[in-house]
Amino acid sequence: MAPPFGAPVDAGPFGAPSGGDPGLEELVPADMFRVSSTMPAWVSPVAPPQAIEVAFLDGVPDAASVPGSVFVVDGSGTPVASTAFVAGDVLVGQPPAGGWSGALRLELHAGLASEEGALLAVPIALPILAR
Repeated sequence: MAPPFGAPVDAGPFGAPSGGDPGLEELVPADMFRVSSTMPAWVSPVAPPQAIEVAFLDGVPDAASVPGSVFVVDGSGTPVASTAFVAGDVLVGQPPAGGWSGALRLELHAGLASEEGALLAVPIALPILAR
C-alpha cells in the first residue's frame, strides 16, 4: 500500500514485514511493531466527533514518525485534512472538520516507528465506519 502521493513500497524477497535485499543467506528476524487494537473497535461505528485511538504491541509510537506515515483518506485514496498525534502510548486520529462521514480509512504506513526504532510491521488501512 502506497502512502498518498507516494510510490509503492517493495516488500523485498521475504515479503512484509521481513523485507530485505536479495541474496541474503539467512533471514534475520526484525523487531515487530504492530497494531494491537483500536478504540472504538474497527468494526464498530464511530460518532462524527469521536477520536480513534490505535494501540500497538512491542512499542510506543514515535511522535516524530506520525506526520509522514498516518493519513485519513477518502474512498478514492485522496487525503482528508485531519490530525493524528501520540498521546501516552496510543496513536490518536482526530476527525476532520465536520466529523467522520462517508467512506474513510485511517492508513498507517511503513514510516511509522516505535520510540525504540522498530518500523511498523506492515502498512494497514483501518476502515472508519461513521454513524
